[in-house]
Amino acid sequence: MIFKYDKKLLFLMIILLISAVYFSISHYLIEGNRIKVVILFVLITFILFNLLSILRRKIELKDNVIIVKSLLGMKQIKYDEIKDAVFLYLKGRTVLILADDEKFVFISSVVEDFEKIIDLLKDKVSNDINNKLSLFDYKRNNKSKKLLYFFLIVAVVFFFIFGTFNFYTSL
Repeated sequence: MIFKYDKKLLFLMIILLISAVYFSISHYLIEGNRIKVVILFVLITFILFNLLSILRRKIELKDNVIIVKSLLGMKQIKYDEIKDAVFLYLKGRTVLILADDEKFVFISSVVEDFEKIIDLLKDKVSNDINNKLSLFDYKRNNKSKKLLYFFLIVAVVFFFIFGTFNFYTSL
């Protein structure tokens, strides 16, 4: 079974990129501070990198192995070799870290059906790891995801409002 990017997050990231470019152009046209233009270029590069990272991320659950493909490469780990499972709750997302004796994989909640991945993993791993996966806080993850969406929407609105303001003041 293959899991890819969260379509809502992808849509918001595309809109964020467009709005950041719109704001940057408006700022350039009003002959704004050149340092701000450089900062906006770095911001757009960061958004573009995250967008590409989201597009490239793919989680594949096979019969005996989990494969995580990302922008920086591919890692895989066999279910029966998993020795530890840990959840990291960050602002806006959750990351599941699965590790064996030699390597680890990250599974981020920016993947669509993250909760389903955890439920499917519970059926394939040992009882000890299953118990650790059972500690997943579905409510906290949903709250974090909503916080991330809210932040992205606020950033989009900010860029469009102030970009439009810049265009009107340059006339």
